[in-house]
Amino acid sequence: MVPTGYVNQAQLGEIIAQAAQHLGPEVVHVAYSLGPDSTGEPSLFFRILLADVYIREETIADLTGRISAALFDATRPIENWGLRPYFNFRSKSEQDRRRDPDWV
Repeated sequence: MVPTGYVNQAQLGEIIAQAAQHLGPEVVHVAYSLGPDSTGEPSLFFRILLADVYIREETIADLTGRISAALFDATRPIENWGLRPYFNFRSKSEQDRRRDPDWV
């Protein structure tokens, strides 16, 4: 794996921004950060805000799977950057209640 100090963060950011534009109206915002995971491996942590209107119990697994796959395919985090990808999802209303600055 490539240590995160060697990741071209500007290039990675551009790739993520371009991919986010094609995710559809379900996605309000995509944030990300680089850092070690719980095992110390270099990782890419996605934080994805979803529009409340699209969150349904019967479709959430398909929705989050489609979004994760699209970001994974666009960034190719393991092959291109040596990073383990992690995907976290939150609704817009949950973010509004928590106001976590890492998610915006």
